Amino acid sequence: MYTTASAVTVGVFNRRFVSISCKPVSTVKRLPLRLKNDRAPHSPDDVAIALVAVLPPFENRHLLRSLDAVWCVMVSGYPYLGGTADVSASREMEALKSPVRVLSRVKVSVIVCTYTLDMYEHFREAADSVLAQTHDDVELVVVVDGTPEVYNRVRENYGDHGDTVVACNDENVGLLASRNRGAEIASGDVVAFIDDDAIADETWVERLVRAYEEEDAIAAGGKMTPEWIAGKPSFLPEEFYWLVGVTHRGFADGPGEVRNTFGSNISFHADVFEELGGFDVEIGGRKGDKNLQGGETELCARMREKYKRGVWYDPEAVVAHKVFEYRTELRWLMDRAFWQGYSKRAMESFVDDERGEESEFLRYLLLTATPNYTRHLISAPSSTVLKQLGILYVLTVLVGLGYVYAIPSYFA
Repeated sequence: MYTTASAVTVGVFNRRFVSISCKPVSTVKRLPLRLKNDRAPHSPDDVAIALVAVLPPFENRHLLRSLDAVWCVMVSGYPYLGGTADVSASREMEALKSPVRVLSRVKVSVIVCTYTLDMYEHFREAADSVLAQTHDDVELVVVVDGTPEVYNRVRENYGDHGDTVVACNDENVGLLASRNRGAEIASGDVVAFIDDDAIADETWVERLVRAYEEEDAIAAGGKMTPEWIAGKPSFLPEEFYWLVGVTHRGFADGPGEVRNTFGSNISFHADVFEELGGFDVEIGGRKGDKNLQGGETELCARMREKYKRGVWYDPEAVVAHKVFEYRTELRWLMDRAFWQGYSKRAMESFVDDERGEESEFLRYLLLTATPNYTRHLISAPSSTVLKQLGILYVLTVLVGLGYVYAIPSYFA
């Protein structure tokens, strides 16, 4: 069964309908079928839609991405893996009951590092979220940082998975060195990073790939959202969510190029990452100073210096970060703010133009956030809002004190 097609209509269940036009093409027949795995394709969920075979003529093929569920060209007869199938663009239409896997030529290796049994169940949630991505070509790379017991558990749970690579360091070498090793053994065109206490949205990789294909990005990242394990602290202003590894209010107005995103939601073209030499493993330990943070900041600064490019930020490429109870305690947040200020000063001595975004954020706090809180207090007085404004300034001062404290140790 075959047909000549000049247009294919794709309807979606999210109240939108998209007509994907294509250039006139000759008769379509005996198209190769690509599958996600080696199982016989007995159901729509197991079939990587044969529409990929006619994607090249499409003028708007990228519209296929980000669809929740679609009506698509289906295969007549379900052939064997690696075989061929006759496809009809006007018959054999069937509704998918789950998100379609997006077929792409871009292979993405997602690196997850872990090291303690205490975090193992959280790690499993992170790993499973990677394996559940809608993008069709994802490799999970797990690096266990010198803990044989954890390595054995990972091998037991994921060793037989065809899309997973598992490695173990001989000793504990730290997060950045572990990430570098993961990138070395990865086989993807893109290397992406997520922490073992995070959960990726199922379209996360798909959105990152879109940045590489549509925006010609050399690095891409997305938004970190909070998953409050013990409840959201009412006193914490959203402008300081970055202290708990969550994208804060004022970070970016929308999609576009930024200096860097969080290390748990960032990716690089594999060749670019290799050319840059990966993360500087001494960040967090330079000169014996374990208080330093910001390995991705330093790497992205070197990337900008070499390539004159930043990280493409897509707020729809979402990763949820678990915020454990201890991270919502005021004492911990105040300590964190101080050492973040310390790290920011240190970063200025390692990379050029580190001060720009920090200065812009300070202006945002003074000229935008403060007036917004003030107007809110005037129009609708609230002890919660007043407390948030007070904490905003306490944390700002602590960041400044940490910055000043680092000056004797780190000269620009």
